[in-house]
Amino acid sequence: MNAEALPVTETPAPRMSLTEIVAAFRDLLLIVDEADGEVTDELFAALAAVEGDLTKKVDGCLWVAVEAEGRADVLAARAKALGERAKALANTGARLRTYVHESLKAAGVPKLETANFVATVAKNPASVDIEEVDAFVAAHKADAEIVETRTTYTPIKKAIGDRLKAGIAVAGARLITDRTNLKVK
Repeated sequence: MNAEALPVTETPAPRMSLTEIVAAFRDLLLIVDEADGEVTDELFAALAAVEGDLTKKVDGCLWVAVEAEGRADVLAARAKALGERAKALANTGARLRTYVHESLKAAGVPKLETANFVATVAKNPASVDIEEVDAFVAAHKADAEIVETRTTYTPIKKAIGDRLKAGIAVAGARLITDRTNLKVK
C-alpha cells in the first residue's frame, strides 16, 4: 500500500485540564472585550468550542465526584458495620473468658489442658485500693512519699503498696491480694 492510499485522520485535540479550559475561555472573553463586543464567526466558533469543552469537563468532574462520594458513603457504612461486629465479637470473647475463669475458680481447678489450650487461673500481683481518693489525699498530703503534687495531689500507689506489704498501716488504703486472672496458651 502506498502512502497516498492511507486514510487521512485528524489528530485528536490534546486533553485539557479544567484550569486550562477556564484560562482559554477567559482569554477568548478578553479578546471579545478588546474587540468592543464585535464577535467574528471564528471567535464565536472558538467560544462555542471552549464552552463545550468546559461543559464536558465540568460534567465529567462532577460525575466522578458524585461517584466517589457515593462509594465513600458505602465504605463508611461498611466500616461502621464491621466495627460494630468486631466490638460484638470482642465482647463475646471477653464474656467467654470470664465464664471459663469463674468456672475454673468455682471448681477449684487451677490449670486445665484441653485439646487446643492450656487455661491457668493465675494470681494477680497485689494491688492498692483506695476507697475515697479525696479523703485519702486530705489525710496524707503532708506525706510526700505517698502523695505527690503536680497540679493536684495524687496518691502514689507503688509507695503505698510497699508500705502495706511491709505491714505499715495506711489509713484509707488496703492491699488486694486475692484477685486472679485467666491465662490462656
